Amino acid sequence: MTAAVNPLVGRRAVPIFSSSTLRQVMNGEVPRQAEGLLLSMARERIIPSGITRHEALEILDGVLRKTYRNEHVYKSTIVNKILLGRHTLRTATLVNEFSVGNSCVDTVIINGEATAYEIKTELDSSAKLTKQISDYRKVFRKINVVVHESMVDNYSELVAGTDVGLLALTSKHRLSVKKVAKSNTSSLDVTTMMKALRKKEYTEVLIRHFGRSPSVPSTQHFSQCLDMALSIDPVIYQRHFEDALRARKPREPSLALDTPCHPLRYVYLQLDPARSHYERIDRWLRGTVD
Repeated sequence: MTAAVNPLVGRRAVPIFSSSTLRQVMNGEVPRQAEGLLLSMARERIIPSGITRHEALEILDGVLRKTYRNEHVYKSTIVNKILLGRHTLRTATLVNEFSVGNSCVDTVIINGEATAYEIKTELDSSAKLTKQISDYRKVFRKINVVVHESMVDNYSELVAGTDVGLLALTSKHRLSVKKVAKSNTSSLDVTTMMKALRKKEYTEVLIRHFGRSPSVPSTQHFSQCLDMALSIDPVIYQRHFEDALRARKPREPSLALDTPCHPLRYVYLQLDPARSHYERIDRWLRGTVD
């Protein structure tokens, strides 16, 4: 069976696209699991022997999209079609795996405002969605659920009558809007927003708003910051919250865009490599599978 139709190939390829693979390359290490998988697939003639790793990843990304649509496929599409298709890295910021309370939103894009994208693949359950949306509403004004087009009817029922949007991943690898997300500020919660930020970020929020931050021992810093933050209207604090996330810019945005391997763009933006790391990744991608 060929790579184009065998779903087991897609499942096997998943680790090759993981952040841990690129992190090993960035650190000058050999990503042994990814290398072993590529060599094995070349021996099995799933991919041609002697092609570059970049070319191999492009082939395997196509296999994933057809046979095993995991989060990699969705995140890659969101980055390439929304972050880089509608916006630019000069005006928009990407945050992946952002913790909110006991939940973790898959992708956040901050342009004029922050929009949360919760991915539900065909491999996922919808059981936690209601709780996740409840958490996300405490920090984001707009929320989209992203599903495969075959799952639209099921998720349409779950988001019906709410402000939550629904996007469908199509067979042409596009994102089709099935329900437009509407802005909702009624559930914004300052405590949850502050806890979702880094110490430096929530401190700078207070400096921007009040012109100062608490001058107290480090053990009291969080509680004193929270006391000050709670005096800010939640809608105003949320604007500061979005500004803090917007400031999480990649160190080398042009290099992320110049990568020869588009399926890895979102991983680059997640790991935020330095220039020397990009050079290592580039050498690895240009190396051959043989």
